[in-house]
Amino acid sequence: ILLPGQTREDFLTGKFNPRKHRDFVKIANQDALPSAFGAYLQQSVYAAFKQMRAAALKDGVDLRILSATRTFYHQKSIWDA
Repeated sequence: ILLPGQTREDFLTGKFNPRKHRDFVKIANQDALPSAFGAYLQQSVYAAFKQMRAAALKDGVDLRILSATRTFYHQKSIWDA
């Protein structure tokens, strides 16, 4: 789902703020490792992860999110480092 004035290229390259995008939700800390605390995922992706995590927990596997949505500028800072 694109925001008004947002191009597909902007979305695909992370040139948007997931905190302000209606299709993104904040990950609960219990589903994440500290590196992903406060991070955002698309709602559909997060819902699928929670289902997968619940199934894995039944098998004794505790899956956690390590990394999530990155803006273009966050990713660029990683590349530049």
